[in-house]
This record gives sequence, structure tokens and C-alpha cells, in this order.
Amino acid sequence: MIGNCRVRCEVGENPEIISKGYLSLLNSLFFGLAVRVTIAVSHKHTVINPFFYEYYHRKISEGKTKRQALKCVQRRLVNIIWTMLTRNEYYVNPPMHDLPMNPDA
Repeated sequence: MIGNCRVRCEVGENPEIISKGYLSLLNSLFFGLAVRVTIAVSHKHTVINPFFYEYYHRKISEGKTKRQALKCVQRRLVNIIWTMLTRNEYYVNPPMHDLPMNPDA
């Protein structure tokens, strides 16, 4: 079924059809990316991306579960990547103030 839908979309018979298989693949890719940008590297104890690390913990402190907070990070990543693609711009993390680089601090 996924193959038929992909062929129809590529041929142009019905461009409105989007395969659910592709959407779940994109969802899992962006969720994995969200997990990777919010974790701290254990052997170095440094934060990979301080902006998303702080954003993730802010969402948890607002009462969201860890999975919901990761979905918020995922949504933010999708918005950033979409903006980069449509405006043809680079992304620069906003400046971080008073954020410890060590997650245990």
C-alpha cells in the first residue's frame, strides 16, 4: 500500500495523498532528533544543545510528562527546520543566560 501511494504521488495522479508510512517515518526521525538534542553526554557531563536542554526541562517544570516535553522539543525542531528550508537561512541558537553546562549542577 505504501508503495502504491508513493508511486501515485510521484507520478502526480493525486498529489494530495500522503502515505501514513512516510509520516510515521518522519515522526520517528524527528522524535529521535529531539531525544538526541536534549540529552547530556554521560562520559563528558556536558549538554549537547543548551537551548533545547533548558527548553525540555522548562516544559517538565511546567507540568508536562517527559514524553510530552520531548514532543514539544520535536515540534520546535520541525518549526525551525521548516523555517530554514522556506527562508533559506541558517539557524543560530538564542543566547543562553545562567544555564549551567553541567547537567548535575
